[in-house]
Amino acid sequence: LMCLERHATSKLKNSKQLSAITTMGFRGEAVPSIASVSKFRLATREHDAVEGTEIIVDGGIVQDVKVAGLQPGTIFEIRQLFFNIPARRKFMRAESTESAHVEHQVKLHALAWPNVRFTMRKDGRTVFDLPATTDKRMRISGVSGAEAGRALIEVPVCEESGMEVHGYVLPAEFARKGRRQQFVFLNGRPIEDPAISRALKDAFKGAVSDGLNPSAWLWIEMDPKLVDVNVHPAKKEVRFHKPFEVRHLVLTAVESALVARSESSSSLRGEPKIISRKD
Repeated sequence: LMCLERHATSKLKNSKQLSAITTMGFRGEAVPSIASVSKFRLATREHDAVEGTEIIVDGGIVQDVKVAGLQPGTIFEIRQLFFNIPARRKFMRAESTESAHVEHQVKLHALAWPNVRFTMRKDGRTVFDLPATTDKRMRISGVSGAEAGRALIEVPVCEESGMEVHGYVLPAEFARKGRRQQFVFLNGRPIEDPAISRALKDAFKGAVSDGLNPSAWLWIEMDPKLVDVNVHPAKKEVRFHKPFEVRHLVLTAVESALVARSESSSSLRGEPKIISRKD
């Protein structure tokens, strides 16, 4: 019930935890805000608990709280969004546009956590059903298509300054306008960062034309104390304590992967390698 209170962040027990957030849940204000404008159901059970709890909320008013038998985990159901504030609906765009936003967010989290199954249904049909996998390449193929999956260039794990990055990029010919095909995940959280995007492009050393951006899927891991995730309402943007080191890490990792691929391709074609030595 505490998570339905305004301004409550029930998962934090003291202020020190604000600098070391590792959970992936809602911001404290999000749950009561959503519940206030919808038909809302929350069902939750801790892993070591014998029974769970189900809470029903109607337009911000708690209707029922009861014991429930369910599997460990949490379920949020939101129906009839803005049913009690119809004026808010006027600010929503066409159904196709809003649906595309939802699909994009679900895909983002599916890429962030490939070991979790994600299913999206719309109007009674399955948009996609992505089985859990330990192979990130499989998850990328499921989200972005088999053609992209076949062309992926692996970026092996690269460590620097207590941080590490790994993932995949596509060859320069797959570059697109905008950054919709750049997926960056920090400690399991989807983020957007212009410095990382710049580092990605610089790693291609002019192979990507101006106005285009390379396609990439990068997973970055670091101590939560090295980043502030509370600078954006949706935690989409973050503030790194070592921004230059993060940029250099991404640049080095992707550049090394591209160089290795180029050398491998040259060897397969039987092209001579030019080795420069200093006397």
